[in-house]
Amino acid sequence: MNSLNSIFKFHKINNFISIAGQPGKTEFKTVAANKFDLVINIRTDEEMDSLFDEKNIVESLGMKYFQINMSLDNPREDSFHRFYELLTQHNGKKIFIHCKANKRVSAFTAAYLIIKNKISEPDGFNLIYNIWEPTDNWLKFIEDRIKQYKQL
Repeated sequence: MNSLNSIFKFHKINNFISIAGQPGKTEFKTVAANKFDLVINIRTDEEMDSLFDEKNIVESLGMKYFQINMSLDNPREDSFHRFYELLTQHNGKKIFIHCKANKRVSAFTAAYLIIKNKISEPDGFNLIYNIWEPTDNWLKFIEDRIKQYKQL
């Protein structure tokens, strides 16, 4: 069995949440062997069309599968809301979250953890900057979601 660390840009956030770039077809066996309950994929249908049938692979390995259809170029509030709902509904479950290069995922995950007071705002932004340098558009999007959801 390969290590989770062999998955592109893999980061273990805590005992329940791990994030990464796109796993290869066989790497989902490693995800399943590490007792993840569900996989959340934040990639568009168009991006996934050229790959393999990820949903069927994940579900055949006994994990739940959710796709949030969103491109890197266009962060959307409805996509973040769906992400927030999924993590909240599956709190206490082991969740593996990925996109192509861990950019969308790191931003969404950091915002979620900041909102839920699981990490500080500086630590959340450090998580993002350790993976990529977000555009001004992404920074504003993250900051707006944090402000919006902290008021709920």
